[in-house]
Amino acid sequence: MIRHSKQKKSGYILIQVIVFGAIAAYLLGALIGWAAIDIKASNQAGNRELAMQIAEAGVDYYRCIWPTPRQTIRTVPEWPGLMSMIFWIKMIM
Repeated sequence: MIRHSKQKKSGYILIQVIVFGAIAAYLLGALIGWAAIDIKASNQAGNRELAMQIAEAGVDYYRCIWPTPRQTIRTVPEWPGLMSMIFWIKMIM
């Protein structure tokens, strides 16, 4: 009887190691998945902001080259910078 009870108890530690190991692997996988999704979302937000800045730069560039009906070719500055900023401020006011 004593031998029989020792044989029953010898597998309990193995079962606990397998169960806790599976739980730890599951949680580690979930943490890695969350980090990957967070990095992907961050990259998408950065790319979206970069695309918006490029689009705005293109609009500003063509706004300086092509005059609106209220302007003449002589009033549009030929270079970007302080003079073009002053020009656009005067046009707004």
